[in-house]
Amino acid sequence: MQPEELRYAESNAQDKELIDQSLMLYGYGDGGGGPTREMVGRMHRMRSLEGLATCQSTAPDEFFDKLAQQMDDAGDERPHWRGELYLELHRATLTSQQDMKNGCRTEESQLRALEYLCCVAALADQDYKVPREQINGIWKTLLLNQFHDILPGSAISWAHRLAREDYQRDEALLKELTRQACDAIAKAMPGEQVLAQGKISQADWRGHDLSIGQRGGIPVTCEREHDGYVLDNGILRILVSSEGTVDSLVDLAEGRELVASGEHLAQYALLTDKPSERDAWEIDRDAFLGPVAKGLRDVTIEKQGDNDQATLRISGNLGRASRVSMTVSLKAGAKKLDFTSQVDWNEKDRFLKVMFPLALVTDNATYECQYGTVQRPVCKNTESDEAHFESCTHRFVYLAESNYGVGVANASTYGASVRELDGDERVCGTQLGMSLLESPTYPDPHTDAGRVHSFAWSVCVGASLPQVVDEASELNAPVLSNLPVVDPLVSLDCERGHIVLDWLKEADDGSGDIVVRLYEAVGGQASAKLRTNVLMAQATVRETDLLEENPVQGSLATALVESRAGAPIPAQGAQLRMGPYQLATLRLHRSGVERV
Repeated sequence: MQPEELRYAESNAQDKELIDQSLMLYGYGDGGGGPTREMVGRMHRMRSLEGLATCQSTAPDEFFDKLAQQMDDAGDERPHWRGELYLELHRATLTSQQDMKNGCRTEESQLRALEYLCCVAALADQDYKVPREQINGIWKTLLLNQFHDILPGSAISWAHRLAREDYQRDEALLKELTRQACDAIAKAMPGEQVLAQGKISQADWRGHDLSIGQRGGIPVTCEREHDGYVLDNGILRILVSSEGTVDSLVDLAEGRELVASGEHLAQYALLTDKPSERDAWEIDRDAFLGPVAKGLRDVTIEKQGDNDQATLRISGNLGRASRVSMTVSLKAGAKKLDFTSQVDWNEKDRFLKVMFPLALVTDNATYECQYGTVQRPVCKNTESDEAHFESCTHRFVYLAESNYGVGVANASTYGASVRELDGDERVCGTQLGMSLLESPTYPDPHTDAGRVHSFAWSVCVGASLPQVVDEASELNAPVLSNLPVVDPLVSLDCERGHIVLDWLKEADDGSGDIVVRLYEAVGGQASAKLRTNVLMAQATVRETDLLEENPVQGSLATALVESRAGAPIPAQGAQLRMGPYQLATLRLHRSGVERV
């Protein structure tokens, strides 16, 4: 509490023509410490000091009530902000301690699959008991490890060591609970197919067999050409150079080259990571001015695969003492290129990205966020645009021209950057960089060092935004063993737009009701009809708040068209209408199912 801070609070208020007050928070440190005796004394002395704005202590409610009244009085002049409130700090927390990011994403995906399979098992087998206590325990530990500074990767070494142990223990338990649910379903429904390895994702909630490719299409070929390899499935043609980079990616139907001229896709870039302050929290802008090193050294390439999938395994050295093993895979009938990467990381003060220079010219990139997307500028016209040199994304980044798009989906990373690529006197493309690893030395002097880190990503070619959402769901879904193939308990017949059925679980009150969480994913109007399978025959549905209990309150939009004040209606064929990024919770009840 200093005079210069009071002056800043006054000058930083942007709407003085409408308001006559500003809020200044004070206290000891940034961990919730209250004001000290000295701070309170200075505030009293500055209450009415010549040359400074007057100040007084007040409760937050009093400040905001007055602010709301002044905004109401402003009428049409009330300011509005549309878009993202981008925090121009802490960009390194998107990448620091990759084990925390990977563990968080993996457990979220495993919990989604487990809770759904528990619903199926409980409906198919009356003797099956949903392991609620164990599931709740895993959720509580996961949420604890999402607290700062654990998930952001800015805690001390001890905290991250404990979190890694938590993830390892709970991931093993999740696999065991999933196995038990699958066994119960297979026993109760012996006529259903069981997949040796499969996935269930939000794209359609059907079991997908991983043991076979998309048979019936043109076989995939992988031929040696000059000093590289050419992969071709009749849809995409890819040239992988002897340096282990993708130097050409052609959409054959469009006759379009997608790697920007003179560039190399899937090339690793090692940047300097020595921020001026807050080591594990920050990345300085000048880290992006030039990489310390590009690409791998001492590269070896091994050809693998068959007619259903062609794979190249690429290995090489990176930086001072790190090692990379990457696969590039093209499947029959697929319009995407899949990558996996294992990085044995042994660097200090370095920042690792993998680059995607695409021959697409666009003003904005679309990043996934919680239950939606956000657009950020590619061309940095203003100071505010320039601050977006590293941004948060969830499962994908999407780049599109007016009639063509490419998405890059990831399985465990959260940091990404975009910028224009300049050609001869014009912009020739867009550079997307996906952040993989960092090596700050404070507060953990051995951040991510001495461990092998696994990554996966897919380049989705000629894709719409809804298609990229579905591909990202499939990429992030866990691989399940001995997975019974059962018609989805609940599915959607989409009529327009793109509604994602994100989560199915038993209600927390133990009633046996099924809770469905769904959202509009791409920012448009959407409508669909609800469908249920034989296990949910005669079920009714009502819409609730996020706590699964009461009807949606007040002026909040509802998704169920025919529902009135939360009253249940038949679930089969129930009409849904949703606005941009709308989130809805449905509760389905099946007659005769009552559990405690």
